[in-house]
Amino acid sequence: MRNAARRGLIDDPEVWFLHRELRNITEHACNEDTAQMLWTGPTPGRISAK
Repeated sequence: MRNAARRGLIDDPEVWFLHRELRNITEHACNEDTAQMLWTGPTPGRISAK
């Protein structure tokens, strides 16, 4: 992700790190509260790619 940011392919690598962390949570989550948090997200709409 850092390399993609250096090349100008993504705007904010920190948001993509968060996305990866949230994705990893889904590997082990099977409850409604976690699903709701992942659906709404802590930063909805902030992930962008070029």
